[in-house]
Parts: sequence; structure tokens; C-alpha cells
Amino acid sequence: VFVDRDLPDLRSDAVIINNKSAAKALTAHLVGLGHRRIAVMYADLTANSIEERLNGFREALGDAGLPQEPELYFHSGSTIEQARLAGLSFLNADVRASAVFCTNNFMTLGFLQAMHERMPRRLVAVPGVVGPETPAERFLGLHAAHEVIDDREHVRPAIQSVLADNAE
Repeated sequence: VFVDRDLPDLRSDAVIINNKSAAKALTAHLVGLGHRRIAVMYADLTANSIEERLNGFREALGDAGLPQEPELYFHSGSTIEQARLAGLSFLNADVRASAVFCTNNFMTLGFLQAMHERMPRRLVAVPGVVGPETPAERFLGLHAAHEVIDDREHVRPAIQSVLADNAE
């Protein structure tokens, strides 16, 4: 049984979400919050889940009448360290984006590490990755304040806003 991915050429059972629909809902939520330049960080994987999430992202931008801007797409190898380095490169390039959509947890954790290094205090939206006493919070070494946004209809767990503070 595969979890979070389907291999179309292999007859098997799989437990997956509708990646396209979830990514579209998350992107539409960001647009609804006023974001117009949303970057996307995707993993260099040939996984159908990544492509479906990118398709949902693109579709939501199209539905909102927002352009596809190639400079807002950046990718990384599929490790947290590679994602951190790609995130630092993106942040150092000073591309103007008000939000970043990451296609998997490794991309999210790596990008959060990059933000933590480059911008010690910043508000970020993280769908279900960081919470009190979660592995992500311990891994990042952050002290965080959490605010749950009531959007449980589309995203489970609800989107959480995290204020990361380097100061001890």
C-alpha cells in the first residue's frame, strides 16, 4: 500500500489525497488573503503528487486572473538541506513574492530554515507542518506563537500562522 503517491504502472493500493484540488484550494486561500505574487518551490521528483500540486497551483492562479511568472518558480533536490540552499538562493535573489507555496514537507522545512537564517522574524503560513511540540518545531529550533486560520473546509489540519523568533 502506497501512501501519498500512486504508481500508475504498478497495480497496487494507495492512500492519497486529491493533490490538485488541495493545492488549488490552498493557493486560492492565499489569493483570498491578498497575495498576488506567489512563488512555488517544487521538488525535483518524478512523483505524480508533485505534478498534481503544481497543476492545482497553476489552475488557481489562472482562475484568479494572475499571470504565470517563471521567476516565481524554483526547485530543489528532494532533501531538506537542498531545499534550504535553494531557499537561500531564492531569498538572496530578492525576487519579490508575498507568499511561497512548497510542494512537499522537505521543501517546506528547508525553506523555513532558509527564512530562519535570512529573516529571523517573519510571519509565514504553513499548512499543518508546524505546531506546538511537532517534529518541525523541534527540528527548526524555533519558539513560535500559533494562530489557527478557520479554513478547515479545504485544508486539514487547518492552516497555521507561525511567528518565528530567533531571540532566546
